[in-house]
Amino acid sequence: MLSKSKCSNMIICEPAGLYEIDSPEDQAFGADKECDACFEFLCTNDGGNTVYEGIGCYEDFIYACPTVPNEIKEKIRKNIEDSFYFDENFIVISCSNEETISNCDYKYISSNYWIKENFIANLNESYMEYCPAYLYQPPQINITNIVK
Repeated sequence: MLSKSKCSNMIICEPAGLYEIDSPEDQAFGADKECDACFEFLCTNDGGNTVYEGIGCYEDFIYACPTVPNEIKEKIRKNIEDSFYFDENFIVISCSNEETISNCDYKYISSNYWIKENFIANLNESYMEYCPAYLYQPPQINITNIVK
């Protein structure tokens, strides 16, 4: 059985036309969660109009990026502690804990800058409609820091 990792969680949705220009800096992180692995993800589910960017658990990734092919999701579940998959519509990284997620980001993304460039090239830069507010909240599953 895998040991649990403590992971921050947050999902941000923004129009592709503002992606990396007007990142919503005021978005609060959700409560830390216990996860099988910490995830960092980036996806578009609507042909490049909106960008979902986030960190969290597997269920946060699935919630934000439902259009990732099922065969990729299954591969990630089988190797949940160290996975990296991408195409023109998504990038997903999983690591065994939050302390290593930045190392995983460097190992997979920063050292292969063209991966993110390919993702960005697929975005509709003229799309400026904001996402509905309810999409900013990750699902509240497995929360460990519940205030009573």
